[in-house]
Amino acid sequence: MRRKKNELSLLNFEGDALWAKKAGKDEYVVYDQWSSIVDVLTEDDFLNFLDGKLELSDSSGKTWNFRKEHYEAKPHYRDIINFMNHGE
Repeated sequence: MRRKKNELSLLNFEGDALWAKKAGKDEYVVYDQWSSIVDVLTEDDFLNFLDGKLELSDSSGKTWNFRKEHYEAKPHYRDIINFMNHGE
């Protein structure tokens, strides 16, 4: 799915399993595949999620560790950087 500049597909397995929307300078809302809010993260928490130090559970109870997921399901680094810098 094509997302707006303030949105990013975090994990995509033939569809977004997790995606994020930048809600403010230092706030990221993470959604699951059913568009349910998984969590609202500060920039530090968002970076910790990307680094695998923070796991998130979706509305079905599945726990996601970004670092352990298949590389082809993740966005490119440049897309993450563009997303995080959007609106600054």
